[in-house]
Amino acid sequence: MPTDLGHAVRRQSSSITAVRIHQRSHRPADHRRAGRCHPYGTAVGGVGAGFYAWCKRAAATVLTDRQQRRVDLTVKIQAVHQDSDGTYGAPRITAELRERGDRVSEKTVAAVMAEIGLAGISPRTFKIRTTIVDPAASFPPDLVDRDFDQGRLDAVWTSDITYLTCGEGDMYLCAIRDEHSRKVLGWTVAEHMRTEIVTDAVELAVAARGRSCVDFALGQG
Repeated sequence: MPTDLGHAVRRQSSSITAVRIHQRSHRPADHRRAGRCHPYGTAVGGVGAGFYAWCKRAAATVLTDRQQRRVDLTVKIQAVHQDSDGTYGAPRITAELRERGDRVSEKTVAAVMAEIGLAGISPRTFKIRTTIVDPAASFPPDLVDRDFDQGRLDAVWTSDITYLTCGEGDMYLCAIRDEHSRKVLGWTVAEHMRTEIVTDAVELAVAARGRSCVDFALGQG
């Protein structure tokens, strides 16, 4: 081979090698600027096919079946939580999803809720006492022997008092019910549990029926 030709080939070969090295050394830098390249990619003078496959997977927009199921579950959890006005936690959301036919565990629901920042409202850990029994008090006899449905209207009315947790504090509800029709005849809501909360409810029940009942039973706690 002539000297000039050999020199030209070597020079051309060196040029090709330099171009290839230049191209390979710039690919990791381009990916680093995009935030998808490992900083050690240039430590061995180049990057293998496995690394670029990883970059391609990281940039993929098509979800796997498992990822799609997770997204679908997240949407359903958000919908149930919103429908409950933000009160449902993982146990009740899980029960609701199962009623709709979804096979999901409470642990998975809790994990998804934690990821997206959802939480339920825990019930109060204490109860307000609506009945304080006086041990010295006497009680009237049980005229119906706990058989409240006597087979006809207005034979037995029952009543009880409970509390309602509202935004501005607790309120107390007293209701009067006919035990045969199981219909609420009258009710009152007040901020107290004085005698009038019961008598006012009874007056409403009498007005609704146009008459009073034979027997009236008030819950004792």
